[in-house]
Amino acid sequence: MGTLHLMHDATAFAHILRISAAETWERLRRGEPLFVVDVRKPIAHARAHIAGDHLHPKREHAERLDELPRDRLLVLY
Repeated sequence: MGTLHLMHDATAFAHILRISAAETWERLRRGEPLFVVDVRKPIAHARAHIAGDHLHPKREHAERLDELPRDRLLVLY
């Protein structure tokens, strides 16, 4: 899956941390309240995605920032 991006706040793009896929899976396994966002194209999401993720294609991301929660960690992939 590669590197995932973890954000503490949807507007805090200056504070992006990079975490591995393994760390993300571990956090999900522990039940951490992550908000997982798939920024790929819909066709890629339809083929395979993380259960419970939210599709926000990169080209739509800027217009949809207000849909992202501010009280959960965001993981973009």
